[in-house]
Amino acid sequence: MTGSNEFKLNQGPDDSISAVKFSPNSSQFLLVSSWDSSVRLFDVGGNSLRIKYMHTGPVLDCAFYDPTHSWSGGLDCQLKMHDLNTDQDTIVGAHEAPIRCVEYCPEVNVMVTGSWDMSVRLWDPRTPCNAGTFTQPEKVYTLSVAGDRLIVGTAGRRVLVWDLRNMGYVQQRRESSLKYQTRCIRAFPNKQGYVLSSIEGRVAVEYLDPSLEVQKKKYAFKCHRLKENGIEQVYPVNAISFHSIHNTFATGGSDGFVNIWDPFNKKRLCQFHRYPTSIASLAFSGDGSLLAIASSYMHEMGDISHPADAVFIRQVTDAETKPKTSHVGEEPLQIDMNSSIANTHVQPWTDVYLHSADDGQTLTARVFVLNPRGFNVQSMSDHKEQQHCESCVSLKPDYPEFLTEFPRLSHPRRKARRV
Repeated sequence: MTGSNEFKLNQGPDDSISAVKFSPNSSQFLLVSSWDSSVRLFDVGGNSLRIKYMHTGPVLDCAFYDPTHSWSGGLDCQLKMHDLNTDQDTIVGAHEAPIRCVEYCPEVNVMVTGSWDMSVRLWDPRTPCNAGTFTQPEKVYTLSVAGDRLIVGTAGRRVLVWDLRNMGYVQQRRESSLKYQTRCIRAFPNKQGYVLSSIEGRVAVEYLDPSLEVQKKKYAFKCHRLKENGIEQVYPVNAISFHSIHNTFATGGSDGFVNIWDPFNKKRLCQFHRYPTSIASLAFSGDGSLLAIASSYMHEMGDISHPADAVFIRQVTDAETKPKTSHVGEEPLQIDMNSSIANTHVQPWTDVYLHSADDGQTLTARVFVLNPRGFNVQSMSDHKEQQHCESCVSLKPDYPEFLTEFPRLSHPRRKARRV
């Protein structure tokens, strides 16, 4: 199922998709690596395949070094650099076991690879050649660059923070706050922390500053869980991608759903429709206007019949990705608009923020109490016409279900309060 804001790429991979990566300076070009041993370069604007080059085994990750060079590695243990202008390969080097992760750090101008040989290696893209090998405690499952720091997630739920300017020692050694195997780590664009996901339908928001005051901010939450026949099914969270402008992030799970989260207000901003199969990889474009979604079965249930692997390109909006306006200082009082709010009293002309669960839109309104059993909502939003609600038990049928937030700091003399 696709809408007017989404389409499927033509000539996609013939096997499971391992990674999708946008060009750093353009939303036009997308790299896609696959278990069919290929790396493909797509022109997203024209929905066309521009280049396909091959490895001798399944490719597990790929990355842009610059707009004209890609790097990739996989089960053949070889690290390749490909010139996208001349369509020529260079084998830069190799690991002793499959290469699981490939990333570029622009601050230090170095390519980083992580492998199941329990090492991280740095590569000088100008030469190109190996610039150092650094032993990790376990197999490397995931890694992410945060400015000049490198965050590595390994087997055994270990997390290591390295300084790419001085790899002589590990800056921080941590254990994942989640109980089960780490699946993905991605750093905040503001470089202050990272998000970590596990195979048990959970996500943790972590901060790099080790001070106790900052560490108090970290938290974890459940996601990508479905109730089927009264039983909760828990799915791995396979993919994370940050919106570079808003610092919000998307997660993709084996339930086939993509969610977008506001980590600061601890809320889900929206959920897209269910995709045909597991979400294997996600990538926002550099300008945040597009999200590449790899729908690809990850063999969670073994070798069974499954929907075809595909990459979808979705145009995203600020309503889906931008944090909602909030008052700093206190948590707002949250009320389900379908339930009775007869016991809630709001003084006249208190600012209220209404968030639609259906379309993710936010509108600003003012509320005043008519009597203990009724109130009016006067909308000041561009999204909705002015509407009135005379009952505090239920809304009019033509008014969508809303989650209402009554900020307690809306006015120094006219605070919303609960009695």
